[in-house]
Amino acid sequence: NLYGKAVAVITSIYDASPEASHHLCSLRLQLPLAIHESGGRYSAESDSAFRLAFCLSNAVKEKDVPASLSTAEGLIENVTPLDLGMLLRTPEVQGFLSHAILSACARVAEEEGIPKDDKVLQVSSKLLCLSMNESLHHYTSSKLPNPARRPERQTEDDKACLALLEEFYPALTCSLVDDMIREGSGEPEPLESSFTSLVDSSAPGKRLLLQYILECLPAEAADPEKVKAGSAKMADAEKAKQLLDAYSPSEVKLHVREESRCLTIISRRISAILPRVADSERLTYLQEVAKALLLKTTPLCPGRPGILVSSLQLVDALLSSYEDEDNRKSVVEQLQPQVEEICAAAKTVETEILETCLSLAFGNSKLETLARLERTVPDCKEVLDKVFDSETSATETVEVAGAQEAEVDDPMEAA
Repeated sequence: NLYGKAVAVITSIYDASPEASHHLCSLRLQLPLAIHESGGRYSAESDSAFRLAFCLSNAVKEKDVPASLSTAEGLIENVTPLDLGMLLRTPEVQGFLSHAILSACARVAEEEGIPKDDKVLQVSSKLLCLSMNESLHHYTSSKLPNPARRPERQTEDDKACLALLEEFYPALTCSLVDDMIREGSGEPEPLESSFTSLVDSSAPGKRLLLQYILECLPAEAADPEKVKAGSAKMADAEKAKQLLDAYSPSEVKLHVREESRCLTIISRRISAILPRVADSERLTYLQEVAKALLLKTTPLCPGRPGILVSSLQLVDALLSSYEDEDNRKSVVEQLQPQVEEICAAAKTVETEILETCLSLAFGNSKLETLARLERTVPDCKEVLDKVFDSETSATETVEVAGAQEAEVDDPMEAA
């Protein structure tokens, strides 16, 4: 049947190159659900991955963490390792699992409980470790994590899961308690060594660290009115900087994609918050976070338009946040190596994709974006001009367009 053939094509392409085909994971999750909703119930339900896909999709939407995780745990052995890896690797499921773990750790800290005894942490850790298992993203068989196995029979996933429960989460809860005491401001306590060592050596640890940074920079922090009214948290720039200093990108290609996606979101959040911070001390902290983030993201830019454009957007927002011209020039000099890396990376991305990403990031046309960058990041603007093969500068083109608009009656003709 057509549905079965479609699934076979998706999984075979992904199996051949999981590192480069991460976008197919979301398709694998959403396709059976879409077919089911459109009336192809029999086709969808004949797919062994349908029930798990349905469960995970509902978990993301409904946020009923304990019930969803319990159901998902009971379904994972009914799907092939490849399908399981694809479903767990989707961005929405990764975000759900990471957020569920951080929320559970905060709850355990408030209740003065023990992380390894918490059911939510046990199951979500098991699923997160599975999603990071490279062998699971191929048709090879893989035993599922079970931290209760005897030490001599434990798999690498078992050990990774156990390390999270016994070493990482206790250190994480200490950090979360410190956040509660500081209430989002002030110098944070140093991170425990067990936290930083697992972040260095563990893919799940890196993913949770990035989620932690995201939650230190809530999207609502970009709205000063909500922060002032108390309906939104302020950005905890001090803790975000501390966590960023502990992060180093993974060397495993399968994991770099997900980390790059998280870093892209973090970059865009900081870019949105920077222009809206009124407090000078808090702005200074956030500017330092932006600089630290650029050090981490620019090496990942080649061939990755999302993180490339979000890094460029962050450079633009950072430089625009300095009112004093001398300070701005000093930061331009500091960022020169990162700007050069972004310029070099711009040449590695397809022009059409780059133009689309610029439009989404800056909310302007290509010409308007280039005109803006000519004021803030002229080096990048010059490179982008060459990439787009522009014969005239963006500023000149905008001025010409304005002159034409003044001379004609038909707005469409002027456009």
